[in-house]
Amino acid sequence: MRIGGSSALAITLLAAGPAAASSGQNSTAQGQAEALIIQPIVATALSDLDFGMLTASRTESGSVTIDPGNTAHYTGGASPACLGGGGTCAGVHASLFAVRGEAARSYVVRAPTSLVATGTLVGS
Repeated sequence: MRIGGSSALAITLLAAGPAAASSGQNSTAQGQAEALIIQPIVATALSDLDFGMLTASRTESGSVTIDPGNTAHYTGGASPACLGGGGTCAGVHASLFAVRGEAARSYVVRAPTSLVATGTLVGS
């Protein structure tokens, strides 16, 4: 959003004279001011990241990657806990965001490339 083109800005400076009398010394200056206001960027979550149901090995670490096509890829001690295995578990999907900002502007959105989740073994 752009506010105005150029607009004249008049500044009046009064010379300080004796408090009781006006000395008649006034001064005026003119200049131009311009402002460009950029609409802030807004990111709205449309769906959260969901790994579905999975199991983890007691002895080996592992990883789960969800690709943009909503397929889960398991490595190491991580595996799906649903029937059929592989990346076909129900509920698995990548996160999705709507990002809005001022038209004709470029924005860069960065997210972490990975995250580490830890937990506590429950049961025997």
